[in-house]
Amino acid sequence: MSVFGVLLTAHPLFAQDLSRYRDVEMGSPLLSVAGLSDLTPADAKVIHQRPALIQDLEWRPGRSFKAPTIKDDPVRQVMFSSCNDQLFRIVVNYVATELWV
Repeated sequence: MSVFGVLLTAHPLFAQDLSRYRDVEMGSPLLSVAGLSDLTPADAKVIHQRPALIQDLEWRPGRSFKAPTIKDDPVRQVMFSSCNDQLFRIVVNYVATELWV
């Protein structure tokens, strides 16, 4: 019974932090997100201005981001969305490398 208890408590230690993606954290200002990916806040697309400023910032591999080389990186596009200059959504598109049948 004690072994089962240890296994239940050990699982959360290895859980992934879903509030982060690489070096970006939810709630971060758009300026810090843009700086990590060699983009500028001017690259952000305004989606909505009132009552809240909603912006999307698109990043594609090959533009730094402290990522592996393009050949090794399965990420094709990352969309960062901010509301009133706070990151609230990260959408990552991956490329399928192999299809197992």
